[in-house]
Amino acid sequence: MIHNNLVRMGNASIPLGLMAIGAGLQWVSTKKDLTLVGMWVTLKLMVLPLLVLIGAHIINLPEQQRINAIILASMPTATSAFVMATRMGGNGAIVSVTISVMTILAGLTVPFWLAMAK
Repeated sequence: MIHNNLVRMGNASIPLGLMAIGAGLQWVSTKKDLTLVGMWVTLKLMVLPLLVLIGAHIINLPEQQRINAIILASMPTATSAFVMATRMGGNGAIVSVTISVMTILAGLTVPFWLAMAK
């Protein structure tokens, strides 16, 4: 019984995290904020997967392991980053915008990196 309740609470964590991000979502107010969001999105969705792909080729990973590494590297930032930023006194608004933009753009970048990994 306790196990079932813990499983239910665990299953609700992702939707609750996304709802918290939606509640904290405020569009960036300055050009500096927009530059910061753009920089982090580019680093996470383009530069990191490229570095992982290059590294996978250098160490000659088998195809399945290379694909797994690319999948992990090309995923958007987890929603827990928003909770951590908010709780630790960081700028939760910028984190929520960054996660939202990354999640939307990952629909385009993840298939691209998977195609590159093969």
